[in-house]
Amino acid sequence: DGGISAAQRPLAAFVLPEPGPLPGVKSRSRRFLNLEDAYYTYPGSGGPSVRGATVECCLKSRVGIIGPNGAGKSTLAGLVVGELAPDVGAAHRHPNLRVAFVAQHAFHHLEQHMDLTGTQYLLWRFEGNEDRQAMDFRAEEAECPDPKSYRLLPSGRLAQCERGAPDEDRPEVVVDRRQRGRLGYEYEVRWRGIDVTTWISRTQLAEMGCLGMAKREDERQAAQRALSERPLTTPAVEAHLAGFGLGSEEASHRRLGALSNGQRARVVLGAATWLAPHLLVLDEPTNYLDQPALRALTAGLQSFGGGGMVISHTM
Repeated sequence: DGGISAAQRPLAAFVLPEPGPLPGVKSRSRRFLNLEDAYYTYPGSGGPSVRGATVECCLKSRVGIIGPNGAGKSTLAGLVVGELAPDVGAAHRHPNLRVAFVAQHAFHHLEQHMDLTGTQYLLWRFEGNEDRQAMDFRAEEAECPDPKSYRLLPSGRLAQCERGAPDEDRPEVVVDRRQRGRLGYEYEVRWRGIDVTTWISRTQLAEMGCLGMAKREDERQAAQRALSERPLTTPAVEAHLAGFGLGSEEASHRRLGALSNGQRARVVLGAATWLAPHLLVLDEPTNYLDQPALRALTAGLQSFGGGGMVISHTM
């Protein structure tokens, strides 16, 4: 039975946290993510695994992608969540979007933490107001093919210069972001070899071939927004995991290595949804969830306030 205890059986529906609104997204049917005519080819393969895919998602989305093994379903999921970047086509995501992805290889998140309890794992993973593991699974997207070069003036403004010029200044890291009304976001940049930060626009970062820095800051702030709204404490984590059928005994008094596969899968789901995602993407959930958990997940998705996408080789 996948290790489901008697205490877990009465759970009729998983409790998925409400994601809350996205700035500028005034209706649940307004898209916050889309792929446009996307292609992706794995290095060394004979042809694209995904051809001309167009996907749109919103808070009301309930998407099922069904097809045989090898059809490119998991690749498409990777493109949707940002683990892969399209070779051709475009991918657009709201800068404050939070996406949770539970892959077929879901347990790899836990492999280095088998001596922790589920509660300890979540406390470790989200310490410091960010998801420690999310950055391990982000694609390095192709940057501007012909980046511009700039030098930083004493006034703090940027002046364009020749590529490779002795006075060229390059961003080292983005440390903050702020809204500039209708102009969108601008980003506080620390420069290589200069003990100073300045605010520049997203467009300027993109022109310098550093759009990825802006996207990482978007993700960090989206995570921070969710984490600031719920305390990262043992009681709060236990209550969250209880929504996936794990009592305090399984959550806080048994190491992950001592849990059944079914129980560990519930920890993975709990960790994936701790940040209250706007979109939950599940790749082949029948591979890691037993029948009671699948029924509870189905019921939970029906009342979930965010979008849902399920990939499967079977109905």
